[in-house]
Amino acid sequence: MVGDVIADALAHYLTLANDKSRILKFLGMDLSNYFVLTVHRPSTTDNKKSLGDIMQAAGELDKQVVFPVHPRTRRHLKAYGIWGSMPKNVELIDPVGYLDMIKLMANAEKILTDSGGVQKEAFILNIPCITLRETTEWVETVQSGWNTLVGVDKDRIVSAAREFSPSTLHKDLFGLGACRKILKYIESRPI
Repeated sequence: MVGDVIADALAHYLTLANDKSRILKFLGMDLSNYFVLTVHRPSTTDNKKSLGDIMQAAGELDKQVVFPVHPRTRRHLKAYGIWGSMPKNVELIDPVGYLDMIKLMANAEKILTDSGGVQKEAFILNIPCITLRETTEWVETVQSGWNTLVGVDKDRIVSAAREFSPSTLHKDLFGLGACRKILKYIESRPI
């Protein structure tokens, strides 16, 4: 066991994001005073009620919600007639590059997502995650108390966004330094 190369990559790119990304200034966001929302899975976006409930929940939150909108999600929001009646606290933005996304996530109070990758990145960044699914591939983030599964139920989303707080101290589940350990192992093997 050497750790996870995603943790190494995220640490590397977080440094770059902090140096180069201007997304928070562009959006006029205060550090840790907003939520990030990502929604892109067909099981979420292809269901009018699910997507509508997520957007209603976001509208009931007492924080600004930054929502980089995936093209599939945008298409469905428009098709369902939700796009034109977006809650005032939801800041719809075009999809952003990786450095801007890391900057948004690393400085958010909480992250609401249906994404597997964002769940893991939220954990590595020490940001509480509210997962808009009933299952996750990253069960260790839930078991550690830093991720909660709420599905797409509006009331559960609102409750978690308002009340969920990690129940334990953050532990390094994915480990830094995996890349160096892997390289050292490879270099130690005979050719």
